[in-house]
Amino acid sequence: MTTQEILFSFKGRIGRGTFLKWWLVLTAFTLVGLGIDMAVSGKPGWVWRIFGLVQLWPSLAIFTKRWHDRNRSLWLVLLILIPFVGILALLWLMIETLTLKGTEGENKSGHDPLQTQTGEVQQRHPTKSTGQDYVTKCMVENYREQDELRSWNSDPAFRRVLDPLNAGQNVKARNEAEAFAQKFPDFADVYVWWAKAFLSDRNYPEARRVLRDGLSKSKQKYPLLNLMGEVEWKSGSLEEAVYWWIQGLICQQTRRGFGEEVGAYLYLYHVADALGLSTLATQLCERVDFIRPGRTRLSSEAINSLTGLIGASDTAQIRKVLQMVEKKYFVPKPQTGSSKQDDEIPALIRIAQDSSAGYDARGKAIQRLAEVGDSRAIGPLMQIYNTELHLIRLDAKDAVDKIRARGR
Repeated sequence: MTTQEILFSFKGRIGRGTFLKWWLVLTAFTLVGLGIDMAVSGKPGWVWRIFGLVQLWPSLAIFTKRWHDRNRSLWLVLLILIPFVGILALLWLMIETLTLKGTEGENKSGHDPLQTQTGEVQQRHPTKSTGQDYVTKCMVENYREQDELRSWNSDPAFRRVLDPLNAGQNVKARNEAEAFAQKFPDFADVYVWWAKAFLSDRNYPEARRVLRDGLSKSKQKYPLLNLMGEVEWKSGSLEEAVYWWIQGLICQQTRRGFGEEVGAYLYLYHVADALGLSTLATQLCERVDFIRPGRTRLSSEAINSLTGLIGASDTAQIRKVLQMVEKKYFVPKPQTGSSKQDDEIPALIRIAQDSSAGYDARGKAIQRLAEVGDSRAIGPLMQIYNTELHLIRLDAKDAVDKIRARGR
């Protein structure tokens, strides 16, 4: 939880330590105002009152979240207004707020803040093992994909998350995403947006919490797994990042056309390239271009960050697990008559791209490219789809879909 959310939001829970820290800060702030008045006039005055008003909202916010942690209702505050009973009620509320532990596990106000803190080590380090244990954990399929027909643009209301997220208004994006997560608890994208808003603020524990919640509820897993790897990369753990990216890759291998995101393949491509695994790096790069034709790559800043982490990490086990990934998912299948196909593909692409060849000739070339299923045709076909205006563009798109479907 960010400082802004702690001091100004009435949602969620905070533990005793967080509450006590901010209560002391706000009390000290008020005493500064009192000190100024005493130094100037020898008695409390307007400065003290102004300072008191300024800290009123943050004080109510932290008290509210602490009571949420105790699973108490704000209506208990009304007891303070009852003559005689109010003094005892105020005393008890202060004792409870300052000394008693919150309810264990999730309650109606949110996740247990102690589990986020003390349980973070266990959740954050699913791969903390040595030797073959790490390799085995990475290669086991721990998540299962389900069909998902919804997408980011399936509901115009999703712009209420996407617009502030793209504008860097992370608090607003988080609040909207949290609301959508309650409405669509099995939709992976809302957890991705929610976690990205935390990731932008480098709030890695909360990003992990949201992604774990999404993994337990959503149909699609690989977008969450890929982003979890990014969270671990940004927080400085290459071993954990590779674990999550490989889990994402395993899930994407089961998807038609390997899914719609390049994340796991793109990140692992750069890792393999930095480790000198050139054959695997080439195959991962080709998979990236297969999913998203064109040249989708990390920025130079991101590459420098990732390669810097690789250089500072022990990569012996990572190298082993990547070699297993190559062996299991990327060893070329033997083909018969491949040299004839290799000669045929460039000729078919030239005909398909030749606007003077006529619709029938171009259509037959595109149909043949779809039958062969060679991923080299995807880029040129997508160029036809993006640049031409007549029916041939639909033929090209249909051929791309067929090639991707055959690719897994």
